[in-house]
Amino acid sequence: MFLKAEMRKSRSDSKLVVVTHHAPVPEMSHEAGELGTDHGLCPAYPSDLRSFMSPAPDDGRGALRPPDLWIYGHTHESFDAVIGDTRVVSNAKGYGPWLPQQRAWDNPHFDPYFVIKI
Repeated sequence: MFLKAEMRKSRSDSKLVVVTHHAPVPEMSHEAGELGTDHGLCPAYPSDLRSFMSPAPDDGRGALRPPDLWIYGHTHESFDAVIGDTRVVSNAKGYGPWLPQQRAWDNPHFDPYFVIKI
C-alpha cells in the first residue's frame, strides 16, 4: 500500500504529512456515528487507519514511522487531536454560505485563518 511504503522510507529530520479526503479514524466522523458501524455507507466517510499512527517494527520491508500530521476533509467538521504519534486535523468548511438563505458555513467551527506549523 502506498501510504505504508511512504511511512517506511527514511526521513532523517524531515516531517511526513498525509492528506486524505476521508477521515482516518471512524470515531472522528459525526456522519459515520449516525450511520453506525453496520451501515453500508460507513466506508464513504471514514477509514480505520489507526495502525498507521503508531510505530511498527521492521517486518522485512522497513520499520513503519507514523506521519507527523494527518489532514483530512469530507466530514464538514473540525477536529484536532493526537492519535498515537500523529496529529490528526480537519478544518473543513462544508457547504455555503449561499445567500440569501444560508448565511454561514455548514461547519460553524470552520476557521479560515487556521494555520498548522510543523
